[in-house]
Amino acid sequence: MENNIVIKKEKEKEKSNRRPGRPRIQVVNTKDIILGVREQANNEKNHMELIYNDPKLFKKIISIFKGYFVDDIFIAFNSDNIQILSSDNTKKTIIKIVINCNKINEYYCRKNFEISVKREYLEKIFNTIEKQHNKIIFYSDKDTYLSTLHINLLNDELGINDNYVIDLTLKPNLEKNLNTNIDLIVKEDYLLQFKLQSKIFKKFVNDSINNSKLLKIEKYGNEPLKFKMTINNKVAFTRIFKAEEKFDIKSKLRANEYFNINLEIDSIKPFSNINVSNYVNIYLDNDKKAIFEANVNNDICIISIYNEILTLVSNE
Repeated sequence: MENNIVIKKEKEKEKSNRRPGRPRIQVVNTKDIILGVREQANNEKNHMELIYNDPKLFKKIISIFKGYFVDDIFIAFNSDNIQILSSDNTKKTIIKIVINCNKINEYYCRKNFEISVKREYLEKIFNTIEKQHNKIIFYSDKDTYLSTLHINLLNDELGINDNYVIDLTLKPNLEKNLNTNIDLIVKEDYLLQFKLQSKIFKKFVNDSINNSKLLKIEKYGNEPLKFKMTINNKVAFTRIFKAEEKFDIKSKLRANEYFNINLEIDSIKPFSNINVSNYVNIYLDNDKKAIFEANVNNDICIISIYNEILTLVSNE
């Protein structure tokens, strides 16, 4: 696919101000040119096209699937968004990523379709992304959109275009079932919602995983939110969130209602490690999956994990 980005030589300066050597090549910044969803493809032979000027986003995306030891990834290309879905090897954690195609440079999809692809194939491609790559292009041909996926990595400054073609052979039945389960979840109905700074969240999880397997989260009525764990079965640890306004805590608990769940720290760690946004949004309920969510690049991409909660601990 032709590269439409504009490259031009820097304007010549007066000889008295110009340093010796060849004039530098200046790449015109087109990151702010957001055309979003298009009604027509750039190439009429294509069934789907995606063009985005921040390839590193996809390197971040694949890292979370690697962290959860995912084998197969399900991708749904819809009219105005792309959903990327899988589960960890224990089937206790579901990973869902939604890309808002109205906020990327260009996107076209003639008709919704779904594919499955091995995580290792995408990982090998995205691991080659370097700082000099200024554009990534996905596209599918009308005749082969269910059997092949094309990915181009562009380095316009050097005039290099790396082309990859993935042979798609997997069926997405398992991932479809996963999607059905979490599509019924309404986050606004959860009993407890709050957010933490990503750096603080990452450090807390990394510190905790060396000392305990379980994280207990509790709240009683209007009292502060608490994180609890037992370190080496000998030391009881409690973190108290006293300033609720700093953590944007929203609680539907009644004055005398006790909330108490347990989570496996191992199931949170890969998500905390990606650290792709300033804040992590957390949604908790007694009988629903715990949700951890990160909004990336001004909501261009929302990364969510859905974790099973463990048996409730009785009120002490």
